[in-house]
Amino acid sequence: ATLGIFLRDVLLRLLNLVIILAYFFELISFSYFVSLYIFINGILVLILVLSLIKRKEFNLKPNFIFISRELRNSMLNVGLFGIIAGLSGLAIANIDKIMINLDKELGLDYTGIYSIAFFYGAIILKPSLVVKKISSVLIADAWKNNDTKIINKIYKKSSINLFIIGLYLFLGIWCNIHNIFKILPPEYEQGKYVVLFISLANLVEMLAGVSGPIMGNSRHYKFLAFFMIILVFLLIITNYFLIPLIGITGAALASFISYCIFVIMRHVFLLKRYNFRPLNKNHLYVFCIGILIFLTTEFLIPVIDNYFFDILMRGIFITVIFGIGIISFKVSEDINDKFNNFKNFLFNKKRLK
Repeated sequence: ATLGIFLRDVLLRLLNLVIILAYFFELISFSYFVSLYIFINGILVLILVLSLIKRKEFNLKPNFIFISRELRNSMLNVGLFGIIAGLSGLAIANIDKIMINLDKELGLDYTGIYSIAFFYGAIILKPSLVVKKISSVLIADAWKNNDTKIINKIYKKSSINLFIIGLYLFLGIWCNIHNIFKILPPEYEQGKYVVLFISLANLVEMLAGVSGPIMGNSRHYKFLAFFMIILVFLLIITNYFLIPLIGITGAALASFISYCIFVIMRHVFLLKRYNFRPLNKNHLYVFCIGILIFLTTEFLIPVIDNYFFDILMRGIFITVIFGIGIISFKVSEDINDKFNNFKNFLFNKKRLK
């Protein structure tokens, strides 16, 4: 599973960034850009095909013999609820923007401000997308073998590790919020608390780890679709009341409230049904480290007029102190293992010299 995910979510985006920059700096024409874009996608397909051929799994001949009536009905059910979940996800991603645009006092201009501010908050969620795709394969295999111990282990590890990554990114964004709005035009400063609440909503989602893939790959996958439909209605109701009260900040607050309820529903379901408990004292340690860093950057570190150096200084401080705190308290077994491996590699290399 990792090859396809790496090609699509890492390599494809890097190559696209290269050709976009080449076009931006007028090194290539637009027609050449389009040709390169098609070529890049074609190369990725070719890599996948060659990988399948190497593993002797490449086959273009359809075979439906193995599809029994029971399997067919299961596939139709999974497909139907997958479509419902997919449509719900599409609605969830656009409800706030649509309702801002429909508001007579806000309209298209504020929708644009909200959308830009929303993207800064959405950065926090990006690492979890790759983790969920990879872990989904392992979780599906574990469900097939009814290995709930492995699933619970993945759930716990994903929760603490994604929370650490999410909080680190949150601190990087919110401790530099004044610098972000120095880069953007002055009117975008109205989106300051949009960044805050969307960031918090995504941080809560990171805290939930891979609860979504666990439910989605279990025999209770219908409940995930049901919860997503509830989330759609929650977003509509909260946006309806909060947008007229506090504008685009209300839309972001609506997302935060709705996602908190959505995450709690998933957590309670997995707790009651399977006794999965992802949260422990380590999450509290991580939270306290985050609070300490925020208070220090907010009240003790002076603001430098040059936003580039201010971002650099705050970024170095957050990275060093956050890293020391996470490793010292040993809140994540995976992170400490990686750190120890790197330390051993570094010292062994010095000894060899």
